Amino acid sequence: MDNIPLEDPNDFEILKHRDAHFGGSFSVMRTYYEKEGKGIQPEFELSRIDALEKLEQQSQQNLSDSLSEGEKEEVERAKQKYLSLRDIYENPKSFGTLTQAIADLILSEEDDPSAEIAAVVLFGEKAVGSLIALIKTEDFYNPLFPGYGEAPALAARSLGLIGDERAIIPLFHALGRQDFFTEEAILEALRVLGESAQEFLINTLIRMPITKENEHAAIALAGFKEDLHIARACLHMLQQEQTLQKPTFAAYLVLCCPALNATKEREAFIALSQHPHLSRDLKHEMDIVISKWSKEDN
Repeated sequence: MDNIPLEDPNDFEILKHRDAHFGGSFSVMRTYYEKEGKGIQPEFELSRIDALEKLEQQSQQNLSDSLSEGEKEEVERAKQKYLSLRDIYENPKSFGTLTQAIADLILSEEDDPSAEIAAVVLFGEKAVGSLIALIKTEDFYNPLFPGYGEAPALAARSLGLIGDERAIIPLFHALGRQDFFTEEAILEALRVLGESAQEFLINTLIRMPITKENEHAAIALAGFKEDLHIARACLHMLQQEQTLQKPTFAAYLVLCCPALNATKEREAFIALSQHPHLSRDLKHEMDIVISKWSKEDN
């Protein structure tokens, strides 16, 4: 395989994607991409898929032979996961069960699988354990696996609708993956879970020393409606000297502070906005909050 030129690291990703989802067929993959099916990778250009197919035909060798052993094992795991899901549908006893509903959720080709989510939610608290397990399974965040990496987000949406408090901690621990789609679904689920989630997040926010978990709690709380308890907890954390050394964390805290309504609390916030070590961006965000209060007073 050394004499077959694969020009870009992306070529190897295309090959893995082809083998995992499309049975090793470039033509099947191309048809799917032409239809812009769920889970397509925008960086995979049709012209490059065609070029690789032509290269494979000319060389009369499977280009996937050039994958590393680790990459081949990854693809094989994905294919085995597809087989295990297929087995569910081949078992008549699975019809109408939670197991089938979860499989339907993972394998749905709909951009918004509301029907599949609704079917899972009907199982109520019985579905919580399976959905939490799905969120905790690393492979399902991988776009090579069934669900194209979107299954955890769908599980999060389902958990939010079920409303079981057992989901709060697993949802929170799933934050911070740099995956916008999944993170938005998790944050929305925490909002839907309401007061119990808010209490957990506030307790996490004020925990010392400050870690990434404090920041994740601040991000989640910024999505809740304006609330005095949240605002006071955020002001408390802004007053910690450590916080000014973490500008991203501080910025999320500021977003939660407009609900402050006591004169002393607002004065403390205004005093903080004059701190000599405050970054320009953070001062700007604080000034916006202060300006809002001034307009309210007038």
